[in-house]
Amino acid sequence: MNTFEYRIFYRWDGPSHSDPMASEKSPKEIICALREFRNELAHRLQDPDADTKASEPQEGQKEVHLRVRTTESLDSVNCALQETLSGWRLYGELLHEQQG
Repeated sequence: MNTFEYRIFYRWDGPSHSDPMASEKSPKEIICALREFRNELAHRLQDPDADTKASEPQEGQKEVHLRVRTTESLDSVNCALQETLSGWRLYGELLHEQQG
């Protein structure tokens, strides 16, 4: 099993070329995004037995820590995570990986 740990966070970068009508998320929208992205991630991972756990976001917080335990490679998990996070306008940073 491989274990990957990430910091998942919200950062307002302003509208983009791909989403020119985007607006900054409210504190409630940030908390919702930080809670809900992992449900979508579970469907994007190819390993049906993958285990995803994230810390519970608190009011005013703009980040959570995510742990993914899976048989998938780092590249595969990163791809699924990036696709998921972009839809929620969230970002992810790999903190630790343990393969084996």
